[in-house]
Amino acid sequence: MRQSIDKEITNAVKVEQSYQLWYNKYLYKSTFIIPGIFVLRNYHNEAEIEAHIEDIQRASWKRALFSSFIDAYRQNQNAILAFAKLTDHGRKNKDIFIRIQDPHVSIFTNNLDIHTALEKAFAPQLHSISRPDEKCIPALLDGKNVMVVKKLPHDRYRYKVVINNYSVSHSIPKSLLDWGLAQGDAVKFSKKTERYFKTPSLYLDQGFLYIEDESTLTMCNMFLTKCPKRIIKYVLESEL
Repeated sequence: MRQSIDKEITNAVKVEQSYQLWYNKYLYKSTFIIPGIFVLRNYHNEAEIEAHIEDIQRASWKRALFSSFIDAYRQNQNAILAFAKLTDHGRKNKDIFIRIQDPHVSIFTNNLDIHTALEKAFAPQLHSISRPDEKCIPALLDGKNVMVVKKLPHDRYRYKVVINNYSVSHSIPKSLLDWGLAQGDAVKFSKKTERYFKTPSLYLDQGFLYIEDESTLTMCNMFLTKCPKRIIKYVLESEL
């Protein structure tokens, strides 16, 4: 999806349409490349950042360990401090979430004004943006783990149940497989999940099964009271 702001974005910027919330919370994501941005990981404003840099420089072992980061910060200091100033209020009032893997910094938010303001202010550093289509927003905000799709998995399944077994305190009963197979096409297990049931094992990571409708999902949940699980609901884009 390309909104009006994209007229000012160069072809080098990757623009994606998102179909689910980031971190089950955020609609919008912008990623920038600013070497030295690591200083924003724990510090919000110029005074805090400069105090942190001075602390590093006072200890020889810290200077040696972080020398390349400090050099990058000094080279991009103006941009980093401007970025800190523009995001400070949003970070403090939780309007934005920031994730840093220097030199990349990603900003997640549900505030479109903040999203576009950052893209305009830091257009030279902008690397990629991700936004949902406007018509998808109500469905995405309706609940966690909603995914808007153009086509349902195998053209029929409305839910995906992700199941895990990480410890002896977790339990996924073999009766789940027996029940699921008895439902015919209304339930479909992944190959990994079927192997888990057929080969005795205490460990399952990201196994899953597809469920056709809500009533079948309700029955499925009766088997999954003692294991970590996540339920993804699929919403057809054509229905929005």
